[in-house]
Amino acid sequence: MLEKHSTKAIAAIALAALAMTSFQLGSTPAYSEELDDFGIEKIYPTAAGGNEWYVDMDDPRSDSSFRNLGNVQFSKNSDGSWQVSARQIRMEAWSPSNEKWLNVEITGYAKMISGSNELIQWYSRGGHHTSRDECLGSAYKARLYGDGIAAWTKEVTHPAYAGNRAETRATTEQLEDRWVGFKAVIYNFVENGNTYVRLESYIDDDVTDSNGNLVVRNNWELASVYEDRGGWSTNNSDFDPSCGRDRDEVLTQPGGTSSQNIAAFRSDGLTWSFKYLSVREIDQSAEHPAIEEESVEEPPVENPEVPDNTGGSDNLCSTEYCTLIASQHVKNDGSITEINSIELNMKKSTLRASGIVTVAIVQDGDVLAKNTIRTSDINTSYAVVAAQFSSPDVHGNSFDIVVMYEGSGVVTVRSVAMAG
Repeated sequence: MLEKHSTKAIAAIALAALAMTSFQLGSTPAYSEELDDFGIEKIYPTAAGGNEWYVDMDDPRSDSSFRNLGNVQFSKNSDGSWQVSARQIRMEAWSPSNEKWLNVEITGYAKMISGSNELIQWYSRGGHHTSRDECLGSAYKARLYGDGIAAWTKEVTHPAYAGNRAETRATTEQLEDRWVGFKAVIYNFVENGNTYVRLESYIDDDVTDSNGNLVVRNNWELASVYEDRGGWSTNNSDFDPSCGRDRDEVLTQPGGTSSQNIAAFRSDGLTWSFKYLSVREIDQSAEHPAIEEESVEEPPVENPEVPDNTGGSDNLCSTEYCTLIASQHVKNDGSITEINSIELNMKKSTLRASGIVTVAIVQDGDVLAKNTIRTSDINTSYAVVAAQFSSPDVHGNSFDIVVMYEGSGVVTVRSVAMAG
């Protein structure tokens, strides 16, 4: 099932956007000088007695612990890597029985080839994601977009998402048709008697030779880091309270079935190649990279409570990846009675960003009006683009302007202005 955000989810997305954190890119080297069985440098060493899983590069499908592959088309490349293609790819590395993955380092090299959604995700802390049992589908997911943006998201129950956190530019180069190494590190830590979860992702960049083949550099650099201490909440209508979790649950437990859980590799609508997939249970006692309390993008002024009564298919978000990129609370002394247009000073991250910006006027629990702007009308440098309205009737003493983006790449908004 796609993780579509209904209008109920928008408030959670807004909270996530307000709390993004960033750090100094490339400042932190790998902590462990050990190599794994593929010769890939470990960020953290394998825990004493900890489990390790490595994909069978001769035939990934021959491994009984590597599952959910039935809909995936596999073809082996001349360099020994494997190309995979399907509308949905959820390749799952299942833990040994009664030895669930908990504190893990998930590694893989990937080359995005073609598709409508350039995004790969490595994740763990749950089981198979299915609508037949929403409680199994919990996860922390490290995301790497085709335009070089890295982020973390959380799925509390399937498919109730809590929005992206710690979005940052991991690389300035587009990822299509070139190899990149990607790691997701997930582990618990204790502070003042409380258990929280630390999330770190890393990339090994510039690993493609002149023939388009992978050359492992082991030059791992920190991409995105976040600590879940609570408050990272989902307002998605798909949230299942019967699972015994709060909407902002800190996923300190391994999740999954009574005896097993998964670490997984995901894409949607994307053909890509992989090499050297692995999962290891880690000893995370090394020094950790610092988080700087600084937003990577300009945050919205205020996140409004967006209503859930917009009617049927007329939701502000209609596709899987929907993010609040700006909101503004407007106080009205009665002088504003109609709005003809809203001018947005915005830009897209790259020419390849593709999607729709939705601009909505929200008041007293109602969406008074909305309009859309396509990324084809947005430049890669800040410029003013107007969303036109048919003079909606604005009443009351305040209202909210909400700006959402659904699509690939990143669109940012510097300012919002009304034209009456």
